[in-house]
Amino acid sequence: MEITPLGDSAVLIRVAENFDQAPIDVLNNVLATKSALEAAQIPGVIELAPAYTTVALFCDPVRAIDAGAPIEDVFGWLEQRIQQALKSVAAPKAFGADRGRAGDNVPGYNSIEVPVCYDQEFAFDLDEVARNAGVHLKEVVDLHC
Repeated sequence: MEITPLGDSAVLIRVAENFDQAPIDVLNNVLATKSALEAAQIPGVIELAPAYTTVALFCDPVRAIDAGAPIEDVFGWLEQRIQQALKSVAAPKAFGADRGRAGDNVPGYNSIEVPVCYDQEFAFDLDEVARNAGVHLKEVVDLHC
C-alpha cells in the first residue's frame, strides 16, 4: 500500500498497482479500505473517494492541526493515522484466490444483479465492443458474464 500527498488537502492511498489481473479482489480491498477509514473518523477528513485502485482522502488541514497535527507535517500526521486505521484491512489476495463477487464481505455494500441481453436487436454496440477489444462476440459475452 502506498500513501502519497495529493496537493495540500488530500492524500492518495494506492491499494493495488493493477486492476486488470484480479478486479474483484482489488475492488473489495478498495471498498474495505474506504470502510476502515470511515470507521477511524480521522480528524479533518472531509470526504473519501474510492476509484479503481485507490482511495482519495480529502481533508481540511486546519481541522487536522486543531486536532494535534504539527503545522509543519500535516501529511505525516495523517499518514500515521491512515496506517493505524488500515491495520485491520487484509492484504490484497493473490490473483485467483477466493474469487467472489464485487462487494462481498464489505460492510455497507450490496451486490446488485442487472439482467442483460446480447441479442443483436438490443446489443447494438456488441460488434464494436468486440472489434475494439480484438475478440469474438462470444468472448465478449463470456467475459462479461
